[in-house]
Amino acid sequence: MKLFIILITIMFVIILYLLNKIEKQKIKILYISKQNHLLLKKIDNTKNIYNNTKNLEFKPTLLNIKNVCIKNTTTIKLAPFDFSPKLLELSENSSVDIISKIYIMNILWYEVSINNQNGNKINGWVKDCNTNFVYTK
Repeated sequence: MKLFIILITIMFVIILYLLNKIEKQKIKILYISKQNHLLLKKIDNTKNIYNNTKNLEFKPTLLNIKNVCIKNTTTIKLAPFDFSPKLLELSENSSVDIISKIYIMNILWYEVSINNQNGNKINGWVKDCNTNFVYTK
């Protein structure tokens, strides 16, 4: 009889333990579902903003300016969009080569090329309103 009570107690403890684990997993799933919903909503919002091709106007032009010095700290982005990943942060008085420029939703972006310490060229995009150029030719 004592053995039976001990077995029932052990089974009861195991069941409570497993129910607790299941409850924690439910909470995690709900949290991840909410995050997923928010991210999908963000993606839909950015698609709606940038799907309008009337606002997207690309005019590559030959530039008289080749080499400029950026006066303030600037972020170099992978693509000419605000939500684009950051490639690197340029410090003050960094020298860059301008390749082209593009207007997206009436915002001017410059495509720039930078030589890093390893001798590799890094191409990226700089927003015009974030930069102050000093023209060095």
